[in-house]
Amino acid sequence: MNDYAAMPLEQHLHFGGRPYVIRDMAPGDAPEVLRLFEEAFGQQPGRDWFEWKYGAGRSGALGLWDPAGRLMAHCAGIPRSIAWRGGPVAGLQIGDVMVSREIRGLVMRKGPFQQVCSGFFATRVGSAGSGRPYRFAWGFPNQRHLRLGVTLGLYWDAGSISELRWPARRQRLSPWYSCVP
Repeated sequence: MNDYAAMPLEQHLHFGGRPYVIRDMAPGDAPEVLRLFEEAFGQQPGRDWFEWKYGAGRSGALGLWDPAGRLMAHCAGIPRSIAWRGGPVAGLQIGDVMVSREIRGLVMRKGPFQQVCSGFFATRVGSAGSGRPYRFAWGFPNQRHLRLGVTLGLYWDAGSISELRWPARRQRLSPWYSCVP
């Protein structure tokens, strides 16, 4: 599902006295996404990971680029079909929101994180009739990321999610557990 082609975004901004461009990500941007992912998360995903997550325009990612052509911030989501009010609705699971250490310190109300995320949501998520392809977006950010998103008015904290686990060797749930909807 690639609904982003109809809504290209390119915006010129300045942070810390330097020019930047926010634009939709393209397939040729893979090396920069992989580089920034390693910088932000300390892991080296491979090209196969990139193709699985971003191939064929699946993520509709948005990036912030510096004058040297380096990806400095990134926000992406993976399309999901969710059940809502008795029927399927297009949703977007947010993932891989990242900002380079080099500009992470530019903490301002309309800084790199805020600009990339708000541009991403503004062009992709909206109510029925808005012309945007997705009705809902959700994700599972860490506490620091969540606080920043809430403070900037980008996110809403819906609370915690608990996970129940039991050994796979058992066929049924132990009597020590109770399960309620």
